[in-house]
Amino acid sequence: MKTQTPEKEKRKPDDHRPERPPKHGARAEDPFAVNREPHGRGPTDGRSDTSTRSKLLIPYYPKDVGDRTKPFPPGVISWLCEGIQILKPDGDPHLGKLERGVTYKVRVDVSNAGSRLASAEVAVYWADPSAGFGPPHLRRKPELGPTRTLLAAPGTTDRTTTINLTPTATTPDHICLLAVVSAFDDSPSGSWNPLADRHYAQHNVDIVHIDQGGIGTFWFFATNPLPEAATLTIRIHPTSAEELHTLSRRFGADWRELRSGAVGVALSDRGRLERADSELEIELGAGERRLCQGLVSAEGLRRGEFSAVTVEMIATPARGASETVGRGSFGAIVFTD
Repeated sequence: MKTQTPEKEKRKPDDHRPERPPKHGARAEDPFAVNREPHGRGPTDGRSDTSTRSKLLIPYYPKDVGDRTKPFPPGVISWLCEGIQILKPDGDPHLGKLERGVTYKVRVDVSNAGSRLASAEVAVYWADPSAGFGPPHLRRKPELGPTRTLLAAPGTTDRTTTINLTPTATTPDHICLLAVVSAFDDSPSGSWNPLADRHYAQHNVDIVHIDQGGIGTFWFFATNPLPEAATLTIRIHPTSAEELHTLSRRFGADWRELRSGAVGVALSDRGRLERADSELEIELGAGERRLCQGLVSAEGLRRGEFSAVTVEMIATPARGASETVGRGSFGAIVFTD
């Protein structure tokens, strides 16, 4: 009696062949692929293995190693990175209103906390004062010069050559700068988020002059940095005493912390305030932005003293479309005349 040989099991169209182990010496992953682990735990946040690669960052403070999974240390200002310098033609630091016909000098510090020499490319963009950034609202030309390249050795911090900033007739009086550093094996995440990605840093501040005891206002955009609709929560609060002390070393002036009720934020609709509070929520589509107005009272500030206000933004995807969260910050320094 013949024994019937069983037929080979037919593979269904949706079946997947088992993965073969790589041959000895072969790499299982694409060597050119950028590791983008979820929740910001890839090479962008400073926690990935850097034993055989570079780890570039724009430092916010002297011992910054690029770990953006933790809050900045006390006294470090998220909206005013020390690694970005804007200088007047005479070399003095510039902060405030831009003057037409003047060419400013922008220089950016780059650190390498990794173990491999990197050819670092640095680009600088400008935008309207904003809490949150997105490509539709970032610009370079004609105001800003071309990118700069420098060799970043492991364990060192170096500074780029000058990038010229020349305001035109249509450039706003107040702009913010966003710097980004990248290399062949060390790319930014594409989030444009200096609070979560060490490749980005911001110089994002406005200067407000108020009469003693008066009330001042400033404008900024709340921008949805996500590629999807999101709920933006905007909070405004007095800048901490530790951060004011940091600013005092820069200005050489006395400071005073504002009381909690001295600040407010509101949506600005054709120049008319709808309401003012310490927090507001708005719904915005991908890349959309909304003009907001901040209010600050100089009550308690003496003539010649300064203080500051911090605006923070958190963007949460609408309907839980993804787990990505966008963040941003903006600052206003208040001087009493």
